[in-house]
Amino acid sequence: MEQGAVVRRLYSTIIADACGLFAQAHQQTAGWSATALAPLARRLQSRKRAIEARLDVLRKVNESSEALDTEINEQEKRLEPLRQQFIELKNIQNILTPEDVA
Repeated sequence: MEQGAVVRRLYSTIIADACGLFAQAHQQTAGWSATALAPLARRLQSRKRAIEARLDVLRKVNESSEALDTEINEQEKRLEPLRQQFIELKNIQNILTPEDVA
């Protein structure tokens, strides 16, 4: 009977040691992953900020482009009456300017 108790104690000790080793391995793994991934996380955050900044610039360029398109359309609308006036003035000039008789 005494031998059975010794075997149970041995198994109990081995199991307790194994549980302790697994707990320690888990803690070390968690610490390692946090340490190992920290530079990668910082780099990703830096890239994210850079991409967001570029996206912001692109949005501003797009807004400026739309504003310029609107301004060009407005100026083209204003140009048409001026073209008509120019044609009328050219016609008047042609009427008032005597033709050279050769």
